Amino acid sequence: MQPVWTSVIAVLGTLAGAIVSHGLAQRGADRRHAQARTEQLRQEQLVACRDVAAAATELRRSGNDLWHRREERRKDKTIAAADDFYAHRTALWRTYYHLRLLLDDVRLTAAAGEIIEGTSAIPDADSHEELRRHRDAVSALIEDFVAAGRYLRSVG
Repeated sequence: MQPVWTSVIAVLGTLAGAIVSHGLAQRGADRRHAQARTEQLRQEQLVACRDVAAAATELRRSGNDLWHRREERRKDKTIAAADDFYAHRTALWRTYYHLRLLLDDVRLTAAAGEIIEGTSAIPDADSHEELRRHRDAVSALIEDFVAAGRYLRSVG
């Protein structure tokens, strides 16, 4: 009878070991999966910040171009510059909403909103000096936005 109990205990021990090993392996796999999801989200957030900064830079440039075309008083070039400006503004809004979907950081999304406001004012400047002030202010807003988003490089 002793060998039977020894066999039963050995089988139960093996079964318990397999169950515990499976549970530990599953927990490890779940943890690695969660870490991979977190890292993927962090990467997407960084790309969204980069895209906002790039779109803002393009809108700043096209706003500057629109202002100059208006100053030249050439309707054909002004219409083309306005089309370019509105296309870039739409692109900036798209990247802004993408950023808001990915990121809960109110400070960073508010900074992106300030960039949109600032860039939208560029073509409406009343003088060359005001244009320069708007451009410089938007450049500073973009730099501040990028600096505020740097923390995403090391989160995780």
